[in-house]
Amino acid sequence: MLLILFFLPFALLGAPTNPKALNKILVEENPETPEKRKKIRKIIDTAFENRIPRVQGRQGVAPPLKLAVLNYGPKNNQTRKFEELNSEINGILTFNPPLQLIKTSEYTFESDIMLNENQANNLAKSIENGNYRAKRQAIVDTTLFWNTSVPIYYQFDSKLSATNIANVRKAIKFWNDNSCLNFKEDSNAKNRLFMSSAGGCWSYVGKQVDMPYQMVSVGPSCDTLGTATHELMHAIGFWHQQSRSDRDDYVYVDFSNIIPSQAYNFQKMPLDQAQLLNLPYDYGSVMQYYPYAFALDSSKYTILAKQNGFQNSMGQREAPAFSDLIGVNKLYNCSSTQSIVSFQSISIEATSTWQTFNAKAGDPNSYTSSSDNSTNCFWHIKAPVGQKVEFKMTTAPMSAICMQECPWQSIEINLGRFDLYGMITCCDTFLNQVFTSEQNTIALRGIIRYNQLNYSIQYRSVPTQGTATSPVCVSR
Repeated sequence: MLLILFFLPFALLGAPTNPKALNKILVEENPETPEKRKKIRKIIDTAFENRIPRVQGRQGVAPPLKLAVLNYGPKNNQTRKFEELNSEINGILTFNPPLQLIKTSEYTFESDIMLNENQANNLAKSIENGNYRAKRQAIVDTTLFWNTSVPIYYQFDSKLSATNIANVRKAIKFWNDNSCLNFKEDSNAKNRLFMSSAGGCWSYVGKQVDMPYQMVSVGPSCDTLGTATHELMHAIGFWHQQSRSDRDDYVYVDFSNIIPSQAYNFQKMPLDQAQLLNLPYDYGSVMQYYPYAFALDSSKYTILAKQNGFQNSMGQREAPAFSDLIGVNKLYNCSSTQSIVSFQSISIEATSTWQTFNAKAGDPNSYTSSSDNSTNCFWHIKAPVGQKVEFKMTTAPMSAICMQECPWQSIEINLGRFDLYGMITCCDTFLNQVFTSEQNTIALRGIIRYNQLNYSIQYRSVPTQGTATSPVCVSR
């Protein structure tokens, strides 16, 4: 019956108010009211309704075959459905047979962003006018910036669990250590962040100057370092990666598989709301959407990487990518990226003859899986200056239990763009495909969350034309 419904028109019933959801969002002393939340929601809904004919024209268009047939294994059933994270405040979309789609009130944009009225109005203009020409991602409005000479004060809601507080402290330490921002705990400071459990994982974008304290919801659903740092990046002033105006050059958004009433969540940001900071698109940014977001058919992607090999990188919530660190430091004119954590690696010299390397890492007697306590091992394959590295994987890690997102162990392959996240694989998808480095170095990262990682590759150096590029520091 559901398969039939996907091809039939939907009737979206009126969204009832949700007092319990508002009670989680509204905070005493802040200038937030139920009326303001409803007004902001109506601004976006009205703008999108005016644009529905253009969006509907894209419905039913299947993704290009070359993207649709890539095999990354079965879907990871351990990942919680994207929309469920904030279901307490957004509601869950449900089907009411035979044809109606019912939803409760939605108070966020793109699932985890709480817009202010000015942002909603600017976004509405973007939706109606299709004004996406600039390549931007971070805030432009200087009133939304935090002052780097003054700490970003925060406090914890007493209702947060000790586990949640510990996770948020890790995220705060990460940004304190890797940027010139200074987060400091103070329950009495003005314009402080209020770390709470308010119906999921969400945040406002940038400093909300009219709020004595602004909510950042980091409750039980936000129990990874990546998720907590993601919400703090919103609070610092960043939008989602797939909101960039140049995103269509890098990803295909399959509107034929997106719930029609949720298509507005895939709008690109208007010119006066965000800036790109001259950073390239990074599939592995901690700000990139999960690739099944708002899917009609949850077994099919809604976002597909156009660059071969990067589908598994999207939606990672392990930790911020190096490009995220660069972005935060550029936005706030930090003189350096502070104390970015370095690592030791095994260096392998490539020659003109194919050589074989068998790698092992991790504990073969470990049978527990943990995303928070993963082991990382690094290998660098270097060709002589002026040459490049060719390599191919001949044995994949855990290929017998291949799965999307590689929840147990995987290899990150970086061909020389060390400012960007690499390709993630744990399957035989890449077996015997020959890759060539962009510089004279390839970096491999083994990520082990369960048991022992085993894989093998063949590699060699090959001549290249032009001036050699010096290897870039791969600290992350």
